[in-house]
Amino acid sequence: MVKEYRADVEAVKKKARSRAEYLVRTGAVKKPAECELCGRDGHLEKHHPDYTQPDLFQFWCVRCHRRFHRCFSRRTVFELFPCPDIIDYCTQPKHGTDLKQ
Repeated sequence: MVKEYRADVEAVKKKARSRAEYLVRTGAVKKPAECELCGRDGHLEKHHPDYTQPDLFQFWCVRCHRRFHRCFSRRTVFELFPCPDIIDYCTQPKHGTDLKQ
């Protein structure tokens, strides 16, 4: 049962990631030059606050993205992450609000 649940979750994640790639590839969403959290330039990753909403994502540098998920998986973000603004940022996606699925 756990294995089936995990497969379902992974399928939803895969769909969200594919949708995000499609939106960037087609130009519907423009990839910024720098991290939307810290402003660093370089390699950016897409962060989905909710995989069930595949059009909603942000672009974060590897450092911010890893740090967020490392903190989130250990305890609540409120306890560990030094910047409380990241909570608001994660719950209010910038991209995709007017895009159709």
